[in-house]
Amino acid sequence: MSPLREGLRPPDYRVVRKRLAKAEQNLQTLFQWHYAQCGDPDESFRTNLRRREFSAYSQDGEDGIFLYIFSRIGTTNRRFVEFGVGNPAKCNSANLVKNFGWTGMLIDCMTEYVDGARAFHAPKDPSEPSPVVVVESMITAENINELITSGGVSGEIDLLSVDIDGTDYWIWKAIDVVNPRVVVIEFNASLGPDKNLITAYDPSFVRFEKHVSGYYHSASLSAMAALGTAKGYRLIGCDSGGLNAFFVRNDAAEGVFDEATPAQAYYPEARRTRKQTVEQQFEAIKHLEFVTDDDL
Repeated sequence: MSPLREGLRPPDYRVVRKRLAKAEQNLQTLFQWHYAQCGDPDESFRTNLRRREFSAYSQDGEDGIFLYIFSRIGTTNRRFVEFGVGNPAKCNSANLVKNFGWTGMLIDCMTEYVDGARAFHAPKDPSEPSPVVVVESMITAENINELITSGGVSGEIDLLSVDIDGTDYWIWKAIDVVNPRVVVIEFNASLGPDKNLITAYDPSFVRFEKHVSGYYHSASLSAMAALGTAKGYRLIGCDSGGLNAFFVRNDAAEGVFDEATPAQAYYPEARRTRKQTVEQQFEAIKHLEFVTDDDL
């Protein structure tokens, strides 16, 4: 008897195709990593992280990169803070929580994402506490430290993940109540690797209201790297999609990860470059307000 006759819904083949495509990409990465000369001292910063990209839950290859980084530097308390959650099944901490026993907190301003995250991380036994505290709030440089401590998190943590499509630079700059060993933060690849540019701070920043292209947000990789240096971190690379920059605190990275320059680590944003070159992307937004870290 067919599934339809039994009253079952037919499979959503779009979802099936996406899952198969992700599985094929993961297998390809595993094969390339296995046969590559990983650990070669001459291996480039770009190649080093790209070969470790793997997605179990993450939107792109972040899951594999995190596992690689923490396999090298170890963990302390397996605590994290992540904000800019979006789909809770595709955020950076999901794999660490679901498969490796991490705990921490998520912050987002959208009720649907917050409700989704609470449901996604709800324990099977209702009497047990959730491994993840989920907070609903707009995030600003002025309130971020209070938000983090309201979730019962402070001091040493293993991971901070920042992805809010706007004031990412300013939020990381303001954070001082936690001391993460690893930071992953979204940078703006449309600004290229070398420009020292930061979008002007606006606590009510909405990316597509600032510019229809969505290219005006966050900061250049060079500006992010300078902020990392000022806070005691070294840039070790970016994901191949040109979205996230990965930083390791100097004491944890010592003898394990060398520091990459923005030019060595940079990738263009893959989705955007299918439509326009990086130069064309910058041309569209160069008239908007930017500051540099020299101005701060």
